[in-house]
Amino acid sequence: MATGSQAPLPFYMDLPRFVLNHGTYDENKPILIDATAPERVITKAQAKEMVEKTARGLQAVGLERGDTVCVVHLNDIMYPVVFLAIIMAGGVFLGVNPMYKVGELRHHFEVSEAKFVLSGPASLAAVFEASEGLLDAGNIIVWGEGEAGASTGARHSLASLMAGPAGASVVDPVIFDDETLAKNTVAVLMSTSGTTGLPKMAARSHSSLVTENLALQEKSTKNYHVVRLLFTPFFHGFTAPLALVDALVSGHTTYIMPRFNLEACVEYVERYEVTEMAAPPPVLLAFWGMTEHERKALHLIRTVWSGGAPMSAAHQKKALGMFHKYSRIVQVYGMTEAGWITTFRYPELDETGSVGSLLPSYEAKIIRADGSD
Repeated sequence: MATGSQAPLPFYMDLPRFVLNHGTYDENKPILIDATAPERVITKAQAKEMVEKTARGLQAVGLERGDTVCVVHLNDIMYPVVFLAIIMAGGVFLGVNPMYKVGELRHHFEVSEAKFVLSGPASLAAVFEASEGLLDAGNIIVWGEGEAGASTGARHSLASLMAGPAGASVVDPVIFDDETLAKNTVAVLMSTSGTTGLPKMAARSHSSLVTENLALQEKSTKNYHVVRLLFTPFFHGFTAPLALVDALVSGHTTYIMPRFNLEACVEYVERYEVTEMAAPPPVLLAFWGMTEHERKALHLIRTVWSGGAPMSAAHQKKALGMFHKYSRIVQVYGMTEAGWITTFRYPELDETGSVGSLLPSYEAKIIRADGSD
């Protein structure tokens, strides 16, 4: 049995309060910033208010304890707000790929037993078609340009949810400081990759997500200013810990792209002086395909987390040459059911192509193919 390094103290708080009340930094500092329109920002103080308003709005349209809410939307600075609001209101969050076709959406709605869907305008028609006979059309909420009404077919919008009665409180919000509740209360469903059939739902508890964040917190002060750029999908277990939890816990400036675009990504690295990113091997390969002049701005990058696919030591060493002379490419291994399991924490370095060490408080056991020790 292998065990990670010294474990953080157990923390059995519900996830929304952990995220919104944890960390010590200026709560008026912009944390979540739209890389495409940097005037759009969310501070922690604003996030607290927005989460409560959205949670109240969800309850006002009928959300009940244990209802699954599917989010079908590209990355956005409001994504962490929606994520936390669903959980605070008593719902269970499920992020779904907005590029999915009708059949794929319907499968996710069915297996998750979804009761509500928040959809971007581009996905709305497919969402309505996929949800026929599965959920009330009035429970499809549009999130994005345009309000609810005849033009979209949706009865409610995210904006209308947030514009509810001033001063109203969330009814019976999910609040606890209890080990049993923390470990047994499902906060999110995450879709598996579907390598052995259609995607399935993996349930993760409040405790699982809080423990993951505590384990990922760096214990050594970094010798550079942390500015992150996130562009990989927020509904995926690779990016979710950084985007949906850690940004508001740590207070690190986090620029958000709706999706990956090679040229725009490099442009934003230079414009915003980005020092950290999460980039799977195909993204690193795309960077390598640029000329040195085109990717010159990448020399600002100090840390790259890479996961989702293996990367050899040779390829890792080759990729390091694109970044700062003291940069780190740290691979991540994890599972949909458990989140991040191994990586290297600052200032650890690796030149072997390893996926790192077990995170603090984590345990792993090697067994034979037949299941025996």
